[in-house]
Amino acid sequence: TRGVVEGTSGTCSPSECKEAPGLDLAVFGDRCSGKSSLINALRDLQHDDEVAAKTGLAEPCTQPVAYSFPKYPNIRIWELPETSPNRQPEQYLKQVNGKDYGIFIIVASEIFKDHHGHLAKALQNAGKEVLFVRTKIDSDLEAHKWRLRSKYMENKIVEDIRQSCVKYLEKSAVPNPALYILSNLQTEKFDFPSLCSRIQNHPEVIK
Repeated sequence: TRGVVEGTSGTCSPSECKEAPGLDLAVFGDRCSGKSSLINALRDLQHDDEVAAKTGLAEPCTQPVAYSFPKYPNIRIWELPETSPNRQPEQYLKQVNGKDYGIFIIVASEIFKDHHGHLAKALQNAGKEVLFVRTKIDSDLEAHKWRLRSKYMENKIVEDIRQSCVKYLEKSAVPNPALYILSNLQTEKFDFPSLCSRIQNHPEVIK
């Protein structure tokens, strides 16, 4: 077997790329949704750190890319190729060896779309744990602050965005979606600590 090579693309699947049992965590979403930034935040790295996931690349990854989790050596994070409305869920999951991952995180920076819901439904039908992360909440808050001025209430806006995401996912046949709202600038705010706790307390990590 092989260990995780930082930022290595297409060299092995989770079932092959292991030194020891643990949790393989897959992160995927549309292009520019904040996947790499989320991976760096989970690994407690800045974007300019040597082993950080590269952000703002001109060309998206076309194969799963593996990253180690510095604090927890039995967690491996995988950045999967971007999703697309034109891809059938079964086709996409076959391409990325979907059966090999323990948790899937679907990332969106604005709204979750139909193909996110279809993928989540296919994963849940296969018995997989699916989490939803709504990134870049900072941009929404800045826009509302400028528009609402004295009527601006951050907690209400965040809750409205949360409910909007949940309703859309439920409409896409995803019952009780596990949704986390994240800030790209202040990772300690909002739902980031809860997301970290859920990952770190996964049975495969504890075992």
